[in-house]
Amino acid sequence: MDFNDFKDVYGFWSVNKYIDNGKFNYQVMTSIYTNNKQFRDRYKNNEYFLTKIVTRQKGMHTFAVSQYGARLLNRNSNYKYANCVCYLVKENPNQRNTLFGCSMVEAKITRQDRDTYLEV
Repeated sequence: MDFNDFKDVYGFWSVNKYIDNGKFNYQVMTSIYTNNKQFRDRYKNNEYFLTKIVTRQKGMHTFAVSQYGARLLNRNSNYKYANCVCYLVKENPNQRNTLFGCSMVEAKITRQDRDTYLEV
């Protein structure tokens, strides 16, 4: 999109965060839900993902979770974002690949928001 067109379409915009020389990595996690009925009934089951992340450098790190965008679906789909609870824990070096003895670093709970993030 041409910048002049961008300015006409979006009357107000801002850059809320800029990281100079930032490095980005991502991991896609696929939901267990394959149809709308399963998705509507998702609160009956507690779906969760446990992902191991290794940081090799000290500094500011941002961990973000984004759900599938409702704008990509039909208007009558009645799509609602799921609640999201994010925990970031530090592994106990004496007991690898287990949550036993881990220490909590940061946590965040959202209520039907598309995105959430932790900054540490």
